[in-house]
Amino acid sequence: MSTSSRLSETNNGTADGTFSQNVRTESTSAKKFKVAEVIEATFAGVGRHVLDLVDGLLSENVDVHLIYSPIRMSDEFRESIQNFAERGATLFECPISSQVQLSDYAATRQLRRYLLENGPFDLIHGHSSKGGAIARLAARGMKTPVLYTPHAISTWNPRISRKGYLVYGTFERILAKWTNCIVAVSEEESDHCIKLGLPASKIKVVPNCINKLDLPTREEVREKYQLPLDKRVLGFVGRLEPQKGPEVMIEAFKRIASQFPDVVLAMIGGGELETSLRQQVREADLTDRVYFLGPQPGNWSMPGFDIFCMTSRYEAGGYPYVAQEAAYAGLPIVTTRFQCRELIVDEGENGFIVENDDDVSLAKGLETLLASPEKLAEFGRNSAAKFNEFSAETMVSRYMNLYQSLLKQN
Repeated sequence: MSTSSRLSETNNGTADGTFSQNVRTESTSAKKFKVAEVIEATFAGVGRHVLDLVDGLLSENVDVHLIYSPIRMSDEFRESIQNFAERGATLFECPISSQVQLSDYAATRQLRRYLLENGPFDLIHGHSSKGGAIARLAARGMKTPVLYTPHAISTWNPRISRKGYLVYGTFERILAKWTNCIVAVSEEESDHCIKLGLPASKIKVVPNCINKLDLPTREEVREKYQLPLDKRVLGFVGRLEPQKGPEVMIEAFKRIASQFPDVVLAMIGGGELETSLRQQVREADLTDRVYFLGPQPGNWSMPGFDIFCMTSRYEAGGYPYVAQEAAYAGLPIVTTRFQCRELIVDEGENGFIVENDDDVSLAKGLETLLASPEKLAEFGRNSAAKFNEFSAETMVSRYMNLYQSLLKQN
């Protein structure tokens, strides 16, 4: 059936005096149901998850309202959502801070007003701790089923203080009362949520998965980032924040730098630790061998690397996007022992797994691969074979089944 569409834009005043963009494409085709996807972290893994989910929902002819915060939005997210608007999605900009602030009240009011004025919705789905909290607070009193995907619930952080664990744990238990379904991305995250006191009956598991990627050549990546073609590149992709352990990556590189003068380190990402990391590199006299490239699309960058390194102290478990992207690109992976890492890395087959914060073991894993071109190539082939286990289509199908089961219950 052919459809006709019209793209229109209006500016809407917000509760805090700012303006929000409301973009909608009208279509004559009947929609299966109407869902509001709410996201604050419009970048990195959470942003990627929502982009893949919305892309799949639109293909399933779902009426999607994507309510997003522009504050931390990546270029990839911004470009993708304009395509969604052309395909029939409704976009609404709602500034939400990543921190707990007084502006949260205005954001909640703004979102609630939008839901009431543009409803009724069949489902409301909040993503990450902050987006999930604002969505559930805004939906209070409505009879619409509400879902929440934490994407690594905050209490899972191994470095969280006892006070922080108690405070955030209490918030999560209170908000769970206003939640119909909590979606964990791994069995490990599900187990943690249950131990935290969230109702086991409300928890479902839907692992992250990615679409097949259209990757550039090695030369294209090296040229864009000005990485030398005659060097081997260790790649780090992630926020330069404590959770991702970027300082551990630099310490490991320091340990092998003199042994392998043909190796450089590419650090992709930005964050609060960048200044201290640059100082760490200067003190090690490695400024000509460590490239700080800022926030870049991780999937596009992978072909420019020879080895992918992941030093996270914790992840949501299951299938971290960046590790899937590395596997798809055929990269050996050296990673810390974050939750559920075996699903992507087979020890001694396509990578090595080391303990958190252990730069010595991380350096040994890198040394083993760099010293053996044969093993490096073998591990890369094994990583590429692992990707066949992942599929974004499967993830969307599971969400569709979950959405429809909630609709039947209500």
